[in-house]
Amino acid sequence: MKNKSIVNISLIMIIIIILVIINFLRYNSATLNGSIMNKNWYRYDYNNGYYEKIYLEGNKISYYKPSRLNEENIFDYCKSYSYNKKTKTYNLDCKRNIKIKSKKNNSIVVEVDDKSYAFFDNIDDSLNYEFEAYFEKSMIDYKKEKIQVTEFSNINEEKLLEVLKEDEYSKIVFIGNKCDSVDCVLALDIMEKWISMSQNIYYYDVNNLSNNIISYIHKMDKTIDNSKEYYDNIYPIVIISKNDKIVDKYEIKCDGFNCSKYYKNEF
Repeated sequence: MKNKSIVNISLIMIIIIILVIINFLRYNSATLNGSIMNKNWYRYDYNNGYYEKIYLEGNKISYYKPSRLNEENIFDYCKSYSYNKKTKTYNLDCKRNIKIKSKKNNSIVVEVDDKSYAFFDNIDDSLNYEFEAYFEKSMIDYKKEKIQVTEFSNINEEKLLEVLKEDEYSKIVFIGNKCDSVDCVLALDIMEKWISMSQNIYYYDVNNLSNNIISYIHKMDKTIDNSKEYYDNIYPIVIISKNDKIVDKYEIKCDGFNCSKYYKNEF
């Protein structure tokens, strides 16, 4: 009878140990469901205009955090992780932790170094989310408010030729159908600031750009491509002219949402 009790107690202890092991493995070796795994998650960084990217596969993790100077960051050496399902935390092999705080249909909220960030499975959704959070309005509404600046400064071909020949500095902004970067929206605010400081600011719709204008500008500056594709860019094209000469030319590329480097209207 005594031996039977000992056997029963031993069996109970073994069962308890097995349950503890199963529970430990369940919460410390599990991975999230397939809706999060094996796909890219993006976050637009409005400070520099680049996208952070998280990719989870098996027990491996890739956290790409680019910068304009490509300097190293703390996640460059993170290659694998263990996952604690109970706390929803990824314990990375680079001694960093990432916590999945919540998940919706196409986004996850990730806590990194005690700060929460929203990542999306679509880069456009991430950009729109950050834009609305930063400006407190959607990109569509922002553009509607600012688009009048192009109507105010819009010129036709005849006026453009006149402007190029004028004996004073003029700034012409070219925006076409392919201009779909966030800089094309932010350029409207830049133009608004320029116009408040100068009268010689002009907008030209690339859709109205003729071969005559393209050839004329190319003769003024041979380094400017003699094709419409040069002007129909993903970024706004700016040309500064004076006395039938091209003084300067560049693309408007802000640092994320920060366009202050263009605010001074210097010719």
